[in-house]
Amino acid sequence: LRLGGTTVLGAAVLAACGSDKVASTTTTTGAATTTGAATTTLGSGTTTSGAMAEMSMDVLVLRTAQSIEELAVVAYQTAIDSGLVKTGAIGDAAKLFQAQHKEHAALFASLTKKAGGEPFAKPNPVILDAITPAVKALKDEMGIVHLALDLETAAAETYQSNVGMFMDAALNQAIMTVGGVEARHVAALSSVLAMAPVPKAFQITDKAVAFGTGVK
Repeated sequence: LRLGGTTVLGAAVLAACGSDKVASTTTTTGAATTTGAATTTLGSGTTTSGAMAEMSMDVLVLRTAQSIEELAVVAYQTAIDSGLVKTGAIGDAAKLFQAQHKEHAALFASLTKKAGGEPFAKPNPVILDAITPAVKALKDEMGIVHLALDLETAAAETYQSNVGMFMDAALNQAIMTVGGVEARHVAALSSVLAMAPVPKAFQITDKAVAFGTGVK
């Protein structure tokens, strides 16, 4: 990835972000996304227990995960279509990351069906509403990278926070395999922004989105 005259691991970073194939009342955690001067809280709200009672824990977690992946797909498409991305490698990374999020959304949809639930095939409405002002305020390429980093961090930390919650223990492996890809996205985007050290995506979960948010 190239930023100005500084090359950050170039193809090695993109290679590290290669696709991984995977076998098959709750209060949200405040996940803050910062783009320039704009700060938005992700997933702030409370889900109702009535709707949750009709779904298994596994289904709620998987539907929430799919909704985050669907949101990422839309967010990257917005970035690609914005005309603000000027650096070729950043544009290529956006397309690669988007393709991986599409794979992840399809995986979570399949797992949701297997668990007896209905896939959530649209962007998470709560998070989408929360980030819309920041998206509208985007003015340049680095603003897009910051927003992408915030979304990828929220995804990585969400999946970390989901480990151990599943009734079907095999789902822990699935969600953490996806989480590993999101963590590599975090590392790549952090490198573009010359952040050091890279945020520890798998040791904290303060930006995690609580299961059930926006998908009840």
